[in-house]
Amino acid sequence: MYTQTAPPFHGRRTEISLRSENMLHHIPARVFALRSRFLIPSCRACTKQMYNSQKAGNDSITTLNSLCDLKSHLKDTQFIFRPFSLDHNELSLLHDLVVSHTPDNFHEGTKAKIAKKITKIFDGYIKRLVYATILTCPWFSGSQLEEFSKARNNVLYIVFVSRDEQFFSLKNQHEKELCDIIDRGFMFACDVRHFGGQLHHGDDRAVEAFCSPPESIIFSSPEWINLSSLLDPVSLLTRTFVKRCVGKSVGSLVKKKPVSGRLEVRDDALLSNFCDSFRLLSYAESAINRKPITSWFSVGVTEEEKEILQSLTQAFEGLVHKEQLLELLLKVEQRVTEGIEKVHTSRLKCTIDYGEWLTKMRMEGANFLLPQKLESDLHVDPHRDFLDSLYLRSIHSHDVILIAKAGSHMYNLAVPTSDTDYVVVYRKPTHVIVSSSFNYREAKQNKRVAAYEVRLFCEMLLKGSVTMFELLFADNLYYTSTYWPQLSSLRESFINETVISQYFGFIKAHLKLIDSGKHTGTARERKSFYQIFHKLLSLESFVVGGNPVVTCTGSDRDYLMKIRHGPLEGDLDRALLYSEAQRRLGLARKQLPGQVKGSQEYGNYHILQTWLLLVRGIPLKGQLKMVTSHN
Repeated sequence: MYTQTAPPFHGRRTEISLRSENMLHHIPARVFALRSRFLIPSCRACTKQMYNSQKAGNDSITTLNSLCDLKSHLKDTQFIFRPFSLDHNELSLLHDLVVSHTPDNFHEGTKAKIAKKITKIFDGYIKRLVYATILTCPWFSGSQLEEFSKARNNVLYIVFVSRDEQFFSLKNQHEKELCDIIDRGFMFACDVRHFGGQLHHGDDRAVEAFCSPPESIIFSSPEWINLSSLLDPVSLLTRTFVKRCVGKSVGSLVKKKPVSGRLEVRDDALLSNFCDSFRLLSYAESAINRKPITSWFSVGVTEEEKEILQSLTQAFEGLVHKEQLLELLLKVEQRVTEGIEKVHTSRLKCTIDYGEWLTKMRMEGANFLLPQKLESDLHVDPHRDFLDSLYLRSIHSHDVILIAKAGSHMYNLAVPTSDTDYVVVYRKPTHVIVSSSFNYREAKQNKRVAAYEVRLFCEMLLKGSVTMFELLFADNLYYTSTYWPQLSSLRESFINETVISQYFGFIKAHLKLIDSGKHTGTARERKSFYQIFHKLLSLESFVVGGNPVVTCTGSDRDYLMKIRHGPLEGDLDRALLYSEAQRRLGLARKQLPGQVKGSQEYGNYHILQTWLLLVRGIPLKGQLKMVTSHN
């Protein structure tokens, strides 16, 4: 018999502000630390008790996070990016319509019903529909003996224009795709910009949708018809497209045996997957022969096709094994692979016309105009030499939002040997963003500069980046445009628990580095110490409801400069400094939850999003203002 103490779960205090009609009530919610002792007769019982303790801790964290979200929601600073919540009943009815017909027996009445369902399902979620078509695998349809089974694997492909607030959101591309792409198996829908990117990257499904025959098309807008006149279908059949077709045709079906390396059928491979693989290889052969493809074509024309179709039909009846189908597939795949080099281009060339088409799609029905720059403005480039010296040649002066000297220069703690590094915040021209189907690079870094596109800056600020947060409170910025004061004047809206936790993390990381002894007695260690005490000044200011200390002056600066210059002895002994840093950090941790001025959980999304639209040149309905718990 022995005893073991379960590890305590350390909670934190959260204040939730509930707004009534005339007053604000504060309800404290505390997750208490629990410490329990168990008499554990065996290791198995010990494991169970530890599991229960860990589960209780995880449940407490989940509850605490929910309370944090509730508080942020009530203070109107929360923004949760959620994917579409489409009506399941309507989706079920749409599914029944989609899988009931093949293109050769689609009636106009059925197409009208599908178009009506699509409109109803997406109403309010998107700006407008552009295109919808049915993709049917001819190999699957041709191998089905029962008429009702021929359309069972149909896919409805939809292209739409997302809402402007979605398109220009400060959220990153991964989060945006939660709303830009919807894949429900029988239905695939995407924003027009995503479709354009997939088309340029040779995605087989996007190319197939673009090349649909008239009998498969459910709806096509005048803009889509115009796009068809801009792009030659054969030009879409690039080497990248062929390689993707070949890769998907084999990769979804086979695996290598561990010892021999021989290919064999995957355990989860379905007969419908074989049909799709033969379809993809048919597209690849058409590309090699420079013939346009179509998503609905006749199969069983050549002797080889007849053999494949017969084998697929018998396989669905259980008369042919998958291994026999694999032999036929690999035979076609080998022939296609040998012909890939005949395809000259590796990627579709983007034309000016296509960019103009994307711009027109975005701006149709928009309540704003793209900002226009006069030709004379383009020649006024006052920061050209400076930007060129930082290897930022692609950025024009009128797109620079901020230039700041980083690190010790910003903190007023530089020494003669300090390097001069810069932080630059810039914007990508709005007309470039709306006319491109590619994700543009948002960070440019080298030894002297870190440059951030304004959307990335906003995202990092919202997530509590100390570097971005300090820019709002710095006094000695190298250059600011007229846009910067409109955000920095509301800087107190971004003092929140997320950024405060980043300060704690920064200090703990540097304490850990010092504790490792890796840089003992070096300038690097002294730099870590002064950075720790610099961030402690901000934490102690937060305790009394103040702003962060970025630019140091007076006795605070003198103390930090003594640490920086060294040596670490006497009153500045290494052990004494380490102990003092831990003491002040612990004191701040205790005092912050009880501060008089309660802070927000997160940065203010609405202010940042509105400011981002302003920088993009999109007019605002109202003025930017600080949002507090009393608004």
